[in-house]
Formats: sequence, C-alpha cells, structure tokens
Amino acid sequence: QLAIAAGTDFESLLLPHGITAIGLDTSGEPAASRGIAVQARINMETMRSDGQAVPAAGTLTVFSPPTGPGVRVDTYGRPGLSPSPRYDSLLAKVIVLSRGPAFSAAVRKAEAALAEFEIEGVPTNIAFLRAILTDPDFGSGVVGTDYLGERMSRLVEDAQAQQGPHVPSTAVELRAGEEVLRAEMAGTIVEVVDEGRNVDSGAALVVLEAMKMQHAIASPAAAIVERLLIAPGQTVATGDPLVVIRRTGADSAQMADIAVELDGAREDLAEIRRRHEVTLDAARPAAMAKRAKLGRRSARANIEDLVDPGS
Repeated sequence: QLAIAAGTDFESLLLPHGITAIGLDTSGEPAASRGIAVQARINMETMRSDGQAVPAAGTLTVFSPPTGPGVRVDTYGRPGLSPSPRYDSLLAKVIVLSRGPAFSAAVRKAEAALAEFEIEGVPTNIAFLRAILTDPDFGSGVVGTDYLGERMSRLVEDAQAQQGPHVPSTAVELRAGEEVLRAEMAGTIVEVVDEGRNVDSGAALVVLEAMKMQHAIASPAAAIVERLLIAPGQTVATGDPLVVIRRTGADSAQMADIAVELDGAREDLAEIRRRHEVTLDAARPAAMAKRAKLGRRSARANIEDLVDPGS
C-alpha cells in the first residue's frame, strides 16, 4: 500500500500473477501461501444473549496493546482518551499472522494477543472475541454462517464469566417510593423531559444518541419526574443514572377509560390511505389524459403489467 501510494506501478511490485482465466481456460500457478492471518476488531461495546451489541463509553484509564512478531495493532486509543459514542464503536484492530498451514495455530495466536491487550475505563468486546477464539468448533475452521446464531447465548455467558459481574456506576440516594432509570447503552443525551412533569406509561423521558442513532428511555408506568440527573449534551455510559421517578398508579384508571373502536378504520390509517390515493393515476385524470393523447403510458401502468396483481 505504501509503495502504491508513492507511485509504484503494479508491474514494479513483482507480485505473483496467480491464476488467470479467459472463458473456461485457466493458466498460471496459484500464489504461494505464506501463512494465515486473523483480524479481531475491538469495539467499545458489550454483547447481549440475543445478539444485540450495546455501545459503551467512558475514559481509557489503561490502554496497553499486545506486541511481538506477527502481531499488528491499528488503533487511535491512548490512556486519557474519551471516545465519542456518537460514532463507530471501533477502537482497535488486532491482526496476527501465523506462518504455517494450520488455522488452529492462527486462532491460538489471536487469542493470546487479545489476552495480552489491557484496556480499562471503557467496556469492550474483547471477552466475547476470546470466547469465540477458544471455542473448539471455531478453531476447527469448519463453521457456517449460522455459527453465531446457534451459539450466541453460550458465547455471551463465557464472555461474562471472564469479565465478572457488572456493577452499575454512580449510586443514587432515593427516597421512599422513588426509583431510578439508568442508561441501557452509552450515548450522548439529546433530549430530556421536564422535571416535575406527570407522564404516562411508555412516555419518552430521555433520548440519547449512539452511533448516529437515537434511542428513547421510556417510563415503565404512569409517574411523576422527580429529578433529572443528566442534561442535554452530556455523555453517559451503560448503567449511568438518568432520571428519578415516582409511580402515581394512574395506569389502571387510564386503561379503564380507553374505548377502542373495532368496527371502523383508525383515523391515522385512514389519513395514510388518503395520502396514498393522491399519488395514484386515478387522482390525476388530466395528466393521464395528456399522456394517453401522446401515446404514452404511466409508470404505474407499466409496473402493473410486470408484477402480479396485489403484490
């Protein structure tokens, strides 16, 4: 890559030509293998048993990458750095090269490199990656695209056993009847509800942004917002306290007053249908007549001839 960036042409690189093909005819010799490489991507996130990656945040207090022959680390991490949770959670790439034909040897080398990687201050997926690399099925090299789906729960359990129990950060002093809602993932606070407000069950209390996506923290029941523990623009980590609420017990009374009309169409769905109808050919008779006069068809007419009705 450096040679190409410096202006070296392809022929001057003296790379093996490998196999070339013209039609069904092939020629040349395959490039000789020089070993097996494995890349592990260290992300600032933890994995759930359902396969969901939960972004994390914090300040790197310890950051010591692995070293040694055949070990390369690409990273921007350093002690004292507080990566923004707004963007990609990738923190480092660890690439190892094993000069031999055995995939299992490359896997063992990758696991040893990750075991040497010391990171503190920000949760990462290192334990999850090590759980994969130490799995005998993965080490055999005989895996399919369903590998993670079939083993996710066990791999997450193995990773959690390596990391130890998670202790929520920042204790909050609560009065009788109060409860605290915590961040389910790391992110930046975008919006917060007003303090002292009465909210219904399911109402959004906090909106946080992680990796350019927004996530709402909803009230578990009808409640009053007693105290806000964060402010817009603040960065929070998984488990950080956000809001203190007090349940009002108004859910059951509200549910009794709700009457659902089952015979007629919902007003919002009827409005959507009306908006769709405006875009149909039937709503544009003048334009359709003009196209017909010129011997042209509408795009919808062409589509109707190409696809099955109602599909």
